[in-house]
Amino acid sequence: GNGPPGGGRGGGRGGAQKWAHTGMPPDQQGEGGRGGRGGGGGRGGGGGAGGFRNYGAPVSNRADPRLPQLVKTANNFLAIDKTAWDAETKKQKGFKGILNKLTPESFEKLLEKILEEGIDEAQTLMGLIGQLFDKALTEPTFAELYATMCAALSDRFLAEGVEFKDPASPDLENPTVITFKRVLLSKCQEEFEKGDGAIKAAEKELADAAEAKAAAAARVAAGEPEPEPEQEPEQEKPADDAEEGEAPAKPKTPEELDLAERRKVHEREERMRVARRRMLGNIRFIGELFKKQMLSERIMHTCIQKLLSDPEKPDEEDVEALCKLLSTIGGQLDHQKAKSHMDAYANRILGLSKNQTLSSRHRFMCQDVLEMRSKGWRMRRKEEGPKKIGDVHKDAQREASNQARGGGPPVRGGGGRDERGPPPQRSGDRGGGFSGAGPGGRDDR
Repeated sequence: GNGPPGGGRGGGRGGAQKWAHTGMPPDQQGEGGRGGRGGGGGRGGGGGAGGFRNYGAPVSNRADPRLPQLVKTANNFLAIDKTAWDAETKKQKGFKGILNKLTPESFEKLLEKILEEGIDEAQTLMGLIGQLFDKALTEPTFAELYATMCAALSDRFLAEGVEFKDPASPDLENPTVITFKRVLLSKCQEEFEKGDGAIKAAEKELADAAEAKAAAAARVAAGEPEPEPEQEPEQEKPADDAEEGEAPAKPKTPEELDLAERRKVHEREERMRVARRRMLGNIRFIGELFKKQMLSERIMHTCIQKLLSDPEKPDEEDVEALCKLLSTIGGQLDHQKAKSHMDAYANRILGLSKNQTLSSRHRFMCQDVLEMRSKGWRMRRKEEGPKKIGDVHKDAQREASNQARGGGPPVRGGGGRDERGPPPQRSGDRGGGFSGAGPGGRDDR
């Protein structure tokens, strides 16, 4: 039975009141606890056979006037097609594994593997471009390689006449056709705006923290009592809500509060570093895409003008991005048709190089850009990118040869600058010149 345990002589008390099931409808609540008269120390009666007679029936069949009636809506739940979803997820995982293995030597082979995965839907194309951007922004050293991959994919789709239907098109019967370059351009704009917003948010967070710290220091100097430190969300639970036997949370010690504050500072600075790294990686990737003729000159001028938009209060992040972009594509932009634009940019950069509100590091960056332009956009030293294994071996052999020559008796004229053959005998022979982009006299459009 379901009644209370019976005891002694009279057995259990019928549980019509204490053991009644209060969650049942009113017409079924008074029927419980029929047992209780049996003696012999047995357990009391049936505990309400009627109280649980409808237990287990579907909710829609229960006669409970307190519950609203179920109504079938037109917008009912529909199960998604997991087959298509799983296939798309599998493709994106395949792209990620292929891009993780990308090197200059394996480029052609991995390009074919990406195409073999099957890029026939706009959703698949957007996912692939998103992964290329993430790799380029987090690994700026390989930005040129990922830009080459974008150019190769675009050329292959154009050659084979592959087109994609825009899923956001309002007309589903005649959807808009989008191309690889169009999706790439949209992603460039999205990342450019998102990176700028992330940096501004991180700067505001750092400024708010510095302001709060200064206010606290001022209160201490004035002898005012410090406010109670904010408790963590998990410590705001009232003592009544604590589980039975659980000891109340102890207040944090000053050492623990100091450690928590230093951890917050570290997290804020890390978010700022990540935002800066992604923004600079995006600028470099945009420049590499332009060099591969994936983006137009008009887009590049738009980016430069946006980075130069605030001459009175220049942002150091924008100045650094501007210098990085011009160092990458200045040679291609600086031709006769765009000379007036480039002269205007140079005048603005000259003003930035003398702006004392900027750090000396950023002022020197501006001076380096002006010096590069005066020398035909020749870089002081070529930035190292990914190399083939054969080139790495050649560099190692060349370095070992130079060290072997340098370890011998001194040679007249300094020597050691020529990479092949015996050391030069004349001090004026420097063997080689600058490397880098030549003066920009070509109009890509």
